[in-house]
Amino acid sequence: MRLPRWLTYTAIIKGGDSKLFRIRINPKYKEDKGLLAHEEEHVRQWYIFTLVSFVLSMGGLITYGGFDIHYSWWLMVLTYSSLGYNMLSMVSKKFRFFIETKCYAAQIKKYSLKHREYYIKAFAKFLTENYDLGITNEVATAALRKELGGSPFGY
Repeated sequence: MRLPRWLTYTAIIKGGDSKLFRIRINPKYKEDKGLLAHEEEHVRQWYIFTLVSFVLSMGGLITYGGFDIHYSWWLMVLTYSSLGYNMLSMVSKKFRFFIETKCYAAQIKKYSLKHREYYIKAFAKFLTENYDLGITNEVATAALRKELGGSPFGY
């Protein structure tokens, strides 16, 4: 099932990015199914994070305040829940590594099997150099392989 998302093509960005349920992709990558899969994985993660954090937060409020809580609390919890994914990805290297590994694996799965090893190495290097994760290329490569199913070919 594909979750609702807002997809736009704009030359403002180099490749692709996503915030909340909005995806932006540079028009020169409009046909890149892998990049779209990467950004859609971020959106899927955002929906799951928002839902879980909202339910847990509201559960806490209801436990301590009962069902008779003002609607502004619901709105505040929903707002913080929806922003939590992006805020956590900015401050936590472990969380950022976890989510980006899943997104790059989703992207690699969209490309040809015969080029899979090339993409594993390229995205491992990208993870190492562009995300301020403080990891080695070997750690990134191993994480991508694990996410793809263990073998260099992802099956």
